[in-house]
Amino acid sequence: MQSLKAVLFDLDGTLINSIDHIIACWQETVRICLGREITREELLPTLGRALLECFEEIAPGRGEEMREVYRAHQKETHDTMVTLFPGTREALDRLRDAGLTLGVVTSKGLPAASLGLNLFGLMPYFSTLVTYEDTTRHKPNPEPLLVAIERLGVQSADVAYIGDAVVDIQAGKAAGMHTIGATWGAGDRESLIAAMPDRLCESMKEVATLLVGEAVEGSVV
Repeated sequence: MQSLKAVLFDLDGTLINSIDHIIACWQETVRICLGREITREELLPTLGRALLECFEEIAPGRGEEMREVYRAHQKETHDTMVTLFPGTREALDRLRDAGLTLGVVTSKGLPAASLGLNLFGLMPYFSTLVTYEDTTRHKPNPEPLLVAIERLGVQSADVAYIGDAVVDIQAGKAAGMHTIGATWGAGDRESLIAAMPDRLCESMKEVATLLVGEAVEGSVV
C-alpha cells in the first residue's frame, strides 16, 4: 500500500457506531409494516447493502413503504443512539496530515449519511461522499467506489477501502482497490476473513498505523 493516494471508508460500523440504531429501525419497521418480529441475527447479513433492496427481498412490492417508515424512526432516534467509534477523529487527522485524500462510500441515502457525519463534525475530513442516490447499482457492486475515485481523480490501485461488512470487501476487490476489513463493526471476523481482504484491522488507530506508520508524540504524522 506504499503508493496510496486516497482512503475510502464505509460509514456505518466503520466510522460511526450505528449498528444498534440500524437494527432498532429495522425491527420497528418490520413490526409496523409486517406485524412480526425480526431478530438481530437475521438482520446482520443485510448491513452494508442498500435498504430498499433488502426490504423488497422480505416484502416484495412494499419496499418504498417500509423505507418511509424506517426513515421516520431513524430521524427521530438517530442522535440519541449513534456514537463515534474510539479513535476515529484521531485516525482521520493522521491520514489527512499524511497527505492522503479521504472519502466515504455508503449505501445510506444522502440525508441520513449527512446526519451521521455532521453529528460528529466529520464532514470536513472528506473530499467526496458517495451515497445511495449516486449510483444505480450498489455494494457489493463496485460502481459506488468507481464513482468515488472518478471524483477524486485517482486510480483504483492507489486507493484503500475500509469497511466492516463482507459487501464492502467484495466491492473493494471488484473495484481493484486495497481492502481492509474493520473487525469493530457489524461483520463477524470469520466472514470477513472468508471475503479475503488484504488486511484486517481491530481499530481505527490500527488503520492509521498500517497506512501511515506509528504516530510520534508531539509531532505531526
